[in-house]
Amino acid sequence: HGLGLIETRLSHYKEAISYYQKALETIPNYRDSVRELSDAYLKDGQTEPSAKALEEYLAINPDDSEFWLRLGQTYNAGLEFDKARAAFEKSLALADENPKAEQGLIIALI
Repeated sequence: HGLGLIETRLSHYKEAISYYQKALETIPNYRDSVRELSDAYLKDGQTEPSAKALEEYLAINPDDSEFWLRLGQTYNAGLEFDKARAAFEKSLALADENPKAEQGLIIALI
């Protein structure tokens, strides 16, 4: 995980992705590694694998409002606005006051 963070800071996203994947092989569904893996995919322009990492995490941890927010943002980045809307609504249902989810929902609805 730590080496992935270093590679991310250097904007070496493909290398970072590899390190995060290795970290998740060791500790499956480790929240920090899933978050960083998803972010590295997104920064590398890969919205589908970014969303997949978040979806897999949320299948096991469905009450994580932050990850529903991240999934909505990822869907918005991939222009999947119907999926984004559903993810933002789930995030808002879990955390009443979530300005980022509210903003993302507005973008998805426009």
